[in-house]
Amino acid sequence: MRVRALRLGLPGRRTARFGGWTAAISALLLVGCASGARNAAFYEIREAPTGIEAGEAISVTLKSRTGPNGKASATEKDRDLVAACVERGAVKANSRLSFQREASAPGVRYVVRVEAHTLHSSKGLEGGGGAIGVAWLQLSRFSAEVFDARHDRIAGSVVSSDWGDEGGGLAYIIPLVFWSNSEAHACEALGKGIARLVSE
Repeated sequence: MRVRALRLGLPGRRTARFGGWTAAISALLLVGCASGARNAAFYEIREAPTGIEAGEAISVTLKSRTGPNGKASATEKDRDLVAACVERGAVKANSRLSFQREASAPGVRYVVRVEAHTLHSSKGLEGGGGAIGVAWLQLSRFSAEVFDARHDRIAGSVVSSDWGDEGGGLAYIIPLVFWSNSEAHACEALGKGIARLVSE
């Protein structure tokens, strides 16, 4: 069994802090800010030899997606969102990979079963410089079991995570919001890890 880890530096803007809103208003064009998630990382655990050939594909299924409210769901919409961002991350890492929606589709070599969890820290009130609002930390963690359908065995697993600040409030009566997109970044990082696991 082999374990490898990788930290990803993903592009994006730095999270806007409430105390710095006054100087940031013109740069944000009064529409808010998406924070740069530079904390995305993944690691893989290989349990068997892997590889993928021309004509073979990957299918992503969702076991559950748990939000900050603690409720788990696995609707078709959840599945489609997770499958799309996993595929996006995997194709960025290896453009030759192909995906099928259904695990039973012809040519599917790997079936990926994903669990997703997103948590919020307790909210805190921040203020200063004519601004006031609430902020919290969002943490997202994805895990996937990769099943090799050709050899009827578990090929390995991948875990990814990302975190970032989120919040909202008022700056001189102007509403501003910033968000971390940690779930999207962690999901794409999972796709990168899956690509590396099945491609080597």
